[in-house]
Amino acid sequence: MGASWSGNLNDLETNPYIQRLIGQFSIDLHDGFWLEFLTFHLIAPCSSSGEKNMEELIRSVNVVFGKILKLQYIMSSKSEIHASLFISTVYGYVAARNNLSTGNFGAMIRFLLDHIQSWIKADRYFDNHSALITYNCLLIIRYVCKYQFEVLREETIVKQFLSSSRHPQIKITSETNSKEDVTKKLSGFEYKNNEAIKQTDMMRIADEILSSNSQNNSQHFADDAGKESKLNEDTNMIAEEKLLEVFMKDLMNIIATFPIVKNTYYIHYEAINIILILLSAEMYNPKSSYFSPFYKVIMAQKSIALNVVRCLLDNFMRQIPPPKKVSLYLNSGLFYSIGSTVASGLWAMISRANSTPEDTRKSPLALQSLLLLLALSSHHIQEDGNNNPFRCLLFRLGTEESEANAEAKSSCSKTSMASSSQDLSFNLNQLYVAICRELHSDETTLLLYLLLHRNPHFASYVLARVDIDALVMPILKLLYSAEEKNSHHIYMALIILLILSQDNGFNNSIHVLILPSVPWFTERSLNNITLGGLLILIVIRTIQFNMAKMRDKYLHTNCLAALANMSAYFRALHPYVAQRLLSLYALLSKKHARVSENMRRYTSKQSSNKASEEFVASSEEYNESNDYVVDLAILEEVIRMVLEILNSCLTHSLRYNPHLIYAMLHQKELFTQFRTHPIFQEIIQNIETVLSYFNSRLEETGESNLSVDTVFKVINEGAQLWPCDRLKKFPDLRFKYVEEDRPEEFFIPYVW
Repeated sequence: MGASWSGNLNDLETNPYIQRLIGQFSIDLHDGFWLEFLTFHLIAPCSSSGEKNMEELIRSVNVVFGKILKLQYIMSSKSEIHASLFISTVYGYVAARNNLSTGNFGAMIRFLLDHIQSWIKADRYFDNHSALITYNCLLIIRYVCKYQFEVLREETIVKQFLSSSRHPQIKITSETNSKEDVTKKLSGFEYKNNEAIKQTDMMRIADEILSSNSQNNSQHFADDAGKESKLNEDTNMIAEEKLLEVFMKDLMNIIATFPIVKNTYYIHYEAINIILILLSAEMYNPKSSYFSPFYKVIMAQKSIALNVVRCLLDNFMRQIPPPKKVSLYLNSGLFYSIGSTVASGLWAMISRANSTPEDTRKSPLALQSLLLLLALSSHHIQEDGNNNPFRCLLFRLGTEESEANAEAKSSCSKTSMASSSQDLSFNLNQLYVAICRELHSDETTLLLYLLLHRNPHFASYVLARVDIDALVMPILKLLYSAEEKNSHHIYMALIILLILSQDNGFNNSIHVLILPSVPWFTERSLNNITLGGLLILIVIRTIQFNMAKMRDKYLHTNCLAALANMSAYFRALHPYVAQRLLSLYALLSKKHARVSENMRRYTSKQSSNKASEEFVASSEEYNESNDYVVDLAILEEVIRMVLEILNSCLTHSLRYNPHLIYAMLHQKELFTQFRTHPIFQEIIQNIETVLSYFNSRLEETGESNLSVDTVFKVINEGAQLWPCDRLKKFPDLRFKYVEEDRPEEFFIPYVW
C-alpha cells in the first residue's frame, strides 16, 4: 500500500496504475494493485481556471491512448473514423474496449463492494484510510461512467458491467444464466459509430437482468421494508448479470444508511453523482428512460426507496456544509474541482441559469441530493407514476398513519410497496422552512411545485400556515428580478402562485397580513402594504415585463388567472396597487387603439390596391394582415380579463377598497373607449354604474373643489350604502392549474 501514486495530474499519461487499469490484462480482485492504486491524494485546484486545466490534463491521456486505438481500428476495419471520438474521453472508449476482455471495470466495482462490506462490519466510519479508499474508488467509477455515457451507446455501457475477465476469477452462481447466455444477450451491442440496437432489445435485456437478479435477491439485501440492507458476504459470488443491481443497491445503501460525518461527506456526494450519471442517458437519448436498463434497475429498488427519499430530503433540509479540514482529501475544495463536473454541471448546462458560482454553494451535498431527488421523481411518470416508487413516495410523504392505511388500496399500492406498513410521516415544518430559505434556486422552486401540485398533505400543511409570507415573499422577490432569471424559473414561480390562489383561505389571509416595508422593492417606498397587495403589484409588473420583452401568451394567462382567482378577495388595496391596476388597463387600451389603427390603415391600403388591375397580394402582406388579427385577438382577450378582475373586485369587495374607487373616479375617461365594444360592453356598464353612483354622491356635497380627505369620506360612506344588486351578475372567476398530458417533456430538461 505504500507504493501508491501521488495523484499528480501531470503524470497521468505515463502513470503505470492507470495504464494497467485500462490495459489489456485482467487484474485479480485480490491483487494488491487496488489498494496501491486507490491510496492516492489528489491536490485539487481551488479556482475555475484550475478546474479547466485539470480537465484538459485528464483528457490529454486519451490523446495517447486514442491514437493507439485509432490505429488498431483502421488496421482491422480499413475505414477512417473521426479523431474526436478518441479525444472526447479518458476512460470511456479505450477502457471500454479492453474491459470487454479484461473485466477490470467489474473487478473495481467488486473491490468497492467488498471494501464497503468490510468497512461497515468494522463500523469504522471515522477511519481515514478506509474512507479514502472508498472515495477514490467511487470517484474513478464516476469518471468511467461519465465518459462512457458521452461516447458509447447505453447498451454498450451495460456490457461493461456484465463483462468478466478473460480468465474468469469469479464464480457464476446463477443456474439459469451461464456465461454463454450473457454473451448471447449482448451480441447486438455496438459502439455509437455502428448501427443502433432496437429499443425493444434494450427493454428485453433490462427485463432479463432484473429477472436474474430477483432469483438470488436475498443473498445481498433483505427485502423487508424498513430494515437496514445487508451487503453480500462474498462479492466473488455475484454473477456478472447481477453486478449492476448489486452495485446500485450499495449506492442507495450508502445514501440511506451511512452517517454523514467528516470522513463520509464526499462519499455520499460521489454515490449520488454516480446515480445521476446513470440517469443522464436522457440527455443523450431523449425518452430513453422508458427502455433503459439503468432506469429499470434504479426503479426496481422499491424496498429502499422510502429511506432514499427521506435521506435526500434530509440532506436538502440540513444544508450541511463540506468539512473545512479533511486530512484524507488534503484539500477542502475537492468537490468544487472534481465533483462539480457532473450533476450540478449538467443543471448549469441545460438551464443556462446557474449564475451562482459553484464555490459559493453553502452545501454541495444538499444541492446534489435535491438534483437526484428531482431526477428520480421526473422520469417514469406515465400511468400515474406507479412504476416509479421514488415519485410515488415523495407525493405521499407526510401522510398520517390512519391516512396511510386508507391509501393502501390506492393506485400507488399496485407497485407492491407494502404501502400500509410504511411509515410515511415526515417533519413538514423543517421541509417548509428549508424550501422558504432556498427558494432563490431553480431546483428548490421545482421541488415546491411538485409537492404543492402532487402531495395533498404538504399542500394542506402549507395553506394552513400562519406565516405564509415566508413562502410568498421569496417568490415575489424572484419575480421582481425576472430579468436576471431564466424563463423556466419564472414559469414555475407563477404556476406556484396560481396553485396557491386556488385556495380561498390563502386569498383571504394574504390580504390581512400587513408588511411594514419591502426593502428589495426599489421603484418606490412601500409602507404598510398587504401581502396580497404586493403580490398583485409584482404580478402586474411581470405582465408588463412580458409585454415588453418576452411576449409570451402562456405567461400572460398564468398571471391573469392568479389575479382573477384573488379578485373577489381584494382587501385594503394600497394606493400604488390601485394605480398600477389602472395603468395596466390604460397601457393595454393604448396598445389596442394602436393595433386597431394599424389594421385599419392596412385594410384601407389593401382596398386601394385592389382597385388596381395589377394588384397581386404577396405572402408578406398576407402574413402582416394575419399578424394584426392575431395581435388584436390576444389584446382583447387580455383586456377582457383585466376588466373582469376589476368587475369582480367591485362586485364582491367594493366597500373594502376605497383607494381603487378613488383611482377609478380619477381616471374614469379610460372606460369610455370600450363603452360600445361588443366584447367589453356588459362589463363596462357595470363599472360605469359604480362610477355614476359615487359621482352623484360627490355632487350631493355641493362643493366644487373637494379635498382628498372629503372625497375619501364620501367614498367610504357611499360604499356602506351601496346596493349590491345594482350590478349585473357574472360567473365567479375561478381558474385551476392543469398539468400537461406529458409534463416530463417540460420537466426533464428543466431537471438536467
